[in-house]
Amino acid sequence: MHLLLATVPAIAGVLPTLLFVGMVLAGVLGAMTMISGNKAYDEIGRGGLSMHQSSGGSQESLDDEPVPVGVSARELEIRQMLQARNARIVRQGGEPLDIEAELSRLTGASGAVDSP
Repeated sequence: MHLLLATVPAIAGVLPTLLFVGMVLAGVLGAMTMISGNKAYDEIGRGGLSMHQSSGGSQESLDDEPVPVGVSARELEIRQMLQARNARIVRQGGEPLDIEAELSRLTGASGAVDSP
């Protein structure tokens, strides 16, 4: 116990020096990080599944116009949505939809989809 009490004043004398050296080192490392321009924080949230990054690497806004899709691909996706909806309705005991009539109603003559 006496040995522990004898070392406390020795540590207490070195503590301000250690704190000062630690603060100076932290400041130097912080300044070097800022100067290096790593831009690590700019990369947060950007990855393969990010919606904000296009394939070219430039950032695009969510408000950008959608990329035009071919009419056949568009109709295929609408048909797939209608088939899934029809399967759900039948599973719940309802009457099945006429998918072709619904597709023609949604696409219309101009090819635009009506909003619900």
